[in-house]
Amino acid sequence: MPLIVVMWIATQGDRVILSHLLSSQDLGVYAFGASLAGGLFQLGVAVKLLLTPRASRLFDQGRQDELAELFRASHLMLLLIYVGAVGGIALFGREIVGLTGGPSYAGSVPILILLGCAVAVDQMCGIYQTVFHLVRKPQWILAVQTVTAAVGALAVFLAARVGGGIGAAGAILGTAVVGNLACYAVSRSSRSGRC
Repeated sequence: MPLIVVMWIATQGDRVILSHLLSSQDLGVYAFGASLAGGLFQLGVAVKLLLTPRASRLFDQGRQDELAELFRASHLMLLLIYVGAVGGIALFGREIVGLTGGPSYAGSVPILILLGCAVAVDQMCGIYQTVFHLVRKPQWILAVQTVTAAVGALAVFLAARVGGGIGAAGAILGTAVVGNLACYAVSRSSRSGRC
């Protein structure tokens, strides 16, 4: 339950914060870009759901080389999926937004690209949370997500005051990178038994 609350703050907190800082039009543009980028999230969820049972079995059997290969293959697959998806958004963002939202949402294209990159980073690195499950330390997921959500909320607030919706999207991308680097570092120490 605590993780669900933290995840809600991480995924919806930006809009709550921005509702106090942006005009309704600017907030609508941001929310539209965020909604489209949210669809990319499901790509990573699907891969993780397919990956977890086999990863658990390999870990329990002590087959570390095969587990490492499974992680490498899933990273490559996610990389190809997200490069294609975000690349398509970068190339055809105006057309996508024009068809789905209309010309009044044209300003959401850069937001969509930045948030799409943030989702890609988060989903590609989300595999390291699987390590916490494998070593039976899921409390680390809550800890890392809580700190990341708090830092992200502060970053969104500060960046939105300076750069509006685009600044907030950039802050979310930066937080995704930093949070996932922390998650990677903790997962590496978990695998080596120091955690």
